[in-house]
Amino acid sequence: MKTIRRFQKKFKAAVLIIAAAMLSACGSDSESTIDLADATDLCAQNVSGVNWQALLTETCPNLSDYNLFIDASDPTSGPNEKGIPFALSTPLFTDYATKYRFVFVPEGKVATYSADEVIEFPVGSVLVKTFSIPEDTANRGVNETNIETRLLIHRVDGWTAIPYYWDSATDASYIITGKTISDITITHNGEALTFDYGV
Repeated sequence: MKTIRRFQKKFKAAVLIIAAAMLSACGSDSESTIDLADATDLCAQNVSGVNWQALLTETCPNLSDYNLFIDASDPTSGPNEKGIPFALSTPLFTDYATKYRFVFVPEGKVATYSADEVIEFPVGSVLVKTFSIPEDTANRGVNETNIETRLLIHRVDGWTAIPYYWDSATDASYIITGKTISDITITHNGEALTFDYGV
């Protein structure tokens, strides 16, 4: 019981920090709406910032179609517009991967925090998590290979999860079913480890 309460306190603290950062960075709380353009080719739009219109309705073939990051080949830093990096107060283990998390809230919208409920994100919000495998776990952020990026998008009809697999060094592709990456070798505590990674 103490463990559950401790987890709940840590989770609430992490949520509060994220909410405070988002509320201070997301502009006014006006009731502006996001206009939907013709959905026929929203993924191919050339936009200077985040492709909010595609995020609201489309499962784009490539992660870069949403234009979430300044450098489309680097989902670990440099979010476009007001993307905010965040970390969990209690890290979760995933096959030695480094995780990079960002939250995006549309301009003019705010997220609402309540001590008794989950954060209420407005329609158009996106939670992004990228998994990268380091060559050496002692040197996180150096010589890492991006494996997958997961989007959790708040659309008009609810939350939608979209997974992307980094099949090249420059972009990630939408995957419908899981994938196993065999024989990944890393150094952990000075020893070589080889394992399979499930996307």
